[in-house]
Amino acid sequence: MNCSKHKWKSTKYHKSFDNYEFCEYCKIRRGDEFNTIKFKKLDDNAVIPKYMTDGAVGFDIYSTISFTLAVGGTGTVTTGLAVEIPKGSELTIRQRSGLSKEYPNYIAIGIGTIDQDYRGEIEIPVVNNNTTHMFEINIGDRIAQGIVSPIIRCVIEEVDELSETTRGEKGFGSTGGITKQ
Repeated sequence: MNCSKHKWKSTKYHKSFDNYEFCEYCKIRRGDEFNTIKFKKLDDNAVIPKYMTDGAVGFDIYSTISFTLAVGGTGTVTTGLAVEIPKGSELTIRQRSGLSKEYPNYIAIGIGTIDQDYRGEIEIPVVNNNTTHMFEINIGDRIAQGIVSPIIRCVIEEVDELSETTRGEKGFGSTGGITKQ
């Protein structure tokens, strides 16, 4: 069930869950710094994102401005939202598949990463790839989706040599291109 209002229940009956609550309807957990994303509205038109289905990986992000994107034009969609993402995570902004299907070869959403220490407004770069039609963006349009993913912070090391592999330095297309094998 995709609940619009969570009904939180404590899990304090077990010592390993002392800090958690979960929704009786959708079973999502809160109270954990590693799974809670916080949004702050910076604009009256801002819409707090939500997952549209129980199985959705991404949550929809909405526009707070209206404008026309000229043929071949670029622009920036404001969301009116600042975010605090879970520790050890990154927020990726991606194009919604529904937008891609409805307007093929029209609008391209710039993929972006929101770092866990960024607290400014989420802004989304857009490009109109169509050669004959302008593209309208309106307040409240679901313009992109956000996906939270865990990250690994690596030790960065400069070396003189890398380990050898079968593939080696073979790049684009070296695994067979687009034809089925």
